[in-house]
Amino acid sequence: MDKKLLKMAADVMKELSLTEIKIKDGDTEIEMKREAPAEPPSKNDLVPIAEQAEQHHESDEFVDILSPLIGVFHSAPSDSEPAYVQTGSKVKKGDVLCLVESMKMLNEITSECDGTVTSIFVTDDTLVEYGNPLFRITLD
Repeated sequence: MDKKLLKMAADVMKELSLTEIKIKDGDTEIEMKREAPAEPPSKNDLVPIAEQAEQHHESDEFVDILSPLIGVFHSAPSDSEPAYVQTGSKVKKGDVLCLVESMKMLNEITSECDGTVTSIFVTDDTLVEYGNPLFRITLD
């Protein structure tokens, strides 16, 4: 078995926080499983991404709210309820903006500032990745 392929699979599992992966390449098949971590990664684990995002998605006039994880974007708590926010909504720091579903867990994404939602960059059921812009909030 190719050790490089095993290392690559392990790296992909770690990077994407996967608990299981199955790879088939010709006659070679690899299946790896690990226990789910007890806690989600802390914000400190995402600092390099956050720092990079701040350089490109923040100014004195607005802040872009970026996805802190990979998952599916939901604008509302359920299909029968209204969206948390829409363009023009006034928000305060800590207000819930949306949910990102990852590994069957719903993660609340909150506002980092007070302001007005001026752009929503994704639609419901869209797959988002680390650092993808979700909202633009114009500062008050």
